[in-house]
Amino acid sequence: MSDITRPFQNKLWYYDVPLGTAYGTCPTMATVAKPVSCEWRVARISMGDKHAVNYGASTPAPTTLWEQVDDFKFHLEYVPQCDDTLLTNVINRLSDGYFCDLRSFSFMLGVNTCHSRVSDQSWYEICGAKADTIRLSSSRNNKWLVAIDFLVSAVFTNGDESFMTSMITEGDPGLADLLALEPNALTGAYLGFNVAGHIGRDNVTDSFAYIIDNADILIEHNLCENGFDHDTKTRQYAVAGRWAGSGTIDLSLDSGGGHHWDEVMNIRTFDVYVCLGGVGCPEIHLPTCSWVAPEISIEVDDCQLMRSAAFVSCPSNCTDASKITHICYSRVTA
Repeated sequence: MSDITRPFQNKLWYYDVPLGTAYGTCPTMATVAKPVSCEWRVARISMGDKHAVNYGASTPAPTTLWEQVDDFKFHLEYVPQCDDTLLTNVINRLSDGYFCDLRSFSFMLGVNTCHSRVSDQSWYEICGAKADTIRLSSSRNNKWLVAIDFLVSAVFTNGDESFMTSMITEGDPGLADLLALEPNALTGAYLGFNVAGHIGRDNVTDSFAYIIDNADILIEHNLCENGFDHDTKTRQYAVAGRWAGSGTIDLSLDSGGGHHWDEVMNIRTFDVYVCLGGVGCPEIHLPTCSWVAPEISIEVDDCQLMRSAAFVSCPSNCTDASKITHICYSRVTA
């Protein structure tokens, strides 16, 4: 009899798909596996309805269950580390001056992996994963959390015998072969809100305010979900659409808030730099930003005047929108 699935017995890693490889291509045994994070929290595979219920005019009962396309999606949440390699590649678009596109990835997810019986372990190979939205959020006393939603071409699993030969495309490897590909864990520091990070108009000294206690950044690639051909149930394309960068920063309204009001009303532009950690750690750079709406609220409160200020990014060209993740510089203090 099969056993119950236990918590905290899971494995996750990913593969870069080589540039120029057809979308949806699965990794081979020679593809280099890379770690996600020592503190990944959510890995969720889903799809739309597997079938639609259809009716005929002659009976009130359903006549058919009509199979739908396999609209696979993958949601990932993790705490980034200083040596993170995934964040840059899901945010930055590739640019050759004429065409901007995104890398695609494959993931290997193992569930119940400490169980001695292989039949009680499940492994999921997620191929053709392209990032649709990326959200980074953190606040006082918390780590940064990265949440990524991928559109996926195909999912193969040893839980379905019809897919067994599709796991890792060279031959038919066993579980021992898959485990041999597991990469070494990241060793970099976890990236937290109050630890060596800088949020400002430049990547060195110019902060937005004396106090910032919350930040939320959203990158949207607006992938076209209509990537299915007429003779297949699997996604054939995940074309990157309009780029959008936005966020909110909870900040103190210094000097009575008049300067912030002026910036909003006159649509003054600035760059947003969010350094997620110390020197050498990932940094988000959103160019040509402006605040969305003015608001000054004076209330009965024992704290300094604060507001949650929303902004949008408006890069002037594809190149600016394609290279958003950089490396934190050394911060110079006055």
